[in-house]
Amino acid sequence: MAQGLKLSDLKIVKNGYDTAQVQMMLREILTQSMQEKEAAVEKAREEEREKMRQSGEPQGSSQESIQKFDDWIQSLTSVWNQQNAYSKQQDAKLQQYYMREKELQESEEKARKEAESLKAEAQRTALEITDKARQDANQVISNAHASAQRIRQDSEEARRNMESEAAQRVELMMEKARQDADRILKDAYAQRDQMLSDAQKEREAIVDMSTHDIRRVREDYQKTMEQIVKLLEDLAERSQVASQKAAQS
Repeated sequence: MAQGLKLSDLKIVKNGYDTAQVQMMLREILTQSMQEKEAAVEKAREEEREKMRQSGEPQGSSQESIQKFDDWIQSLTSVWNQQNAYSKQQDAKLQQYYMREKELQESEEKARKEAESLKAEAQRTALEITDKARQDANQVISNAHASAQRIRQDSEEARRNMESEAAQRVELMMEKARQDADRILKDAYAQRDQMLSDAQKEREAIVDMSTHDIRRVREDYQKTMEQIVKLLEDLAERSQVASQKAAQS
């Protein structure tokens, strides 16, 4: 992946690596692995043929060498196929994570919009309650003034008492209106916070799982490369022994 993504190149997002870049990196690993395998096999075949031509081995010995070489190729191919299958499996799993992440984002956005709608509705309701309470209060005060005017000549004290009672009633009505508005707003915020919290917890769990699987893919890829290097070293050693025998004869 000289021209592709490296783990250090991955974009860090809210809760981990960017999912789309991780998928791209795994596909590049798989593609490069297949290309390297095909190139290594072809090169090894060519070198083996050249060494057999130079050594001038008898027909039976040549057939035996070819058979051993084919066995080695089968072993190498098996290792690569296992890595290929595992990489495809992990790629499919990451695709599932990507789709779930997308669903969570949509769910989170929906929850946010619903919370905003609840907030707006609560504010409208609170405003309506406050306006209604204000209108009722004005009506009570107006009625109190009218009554006070009617009885002013009889008792100034009675007028003051009626206005005081009206003011108390107004205060109680306004307080109740404020309490109702606060309760509605509090309920709306609680619903929004719960929906956002649930979505955030699920996203964090998925990101933890996807990050763990990325590490496993890279570790398995490294083990596979170590097996291939060992097989290539064994082939080089056998080729050197064959060349020495040919030189001695």
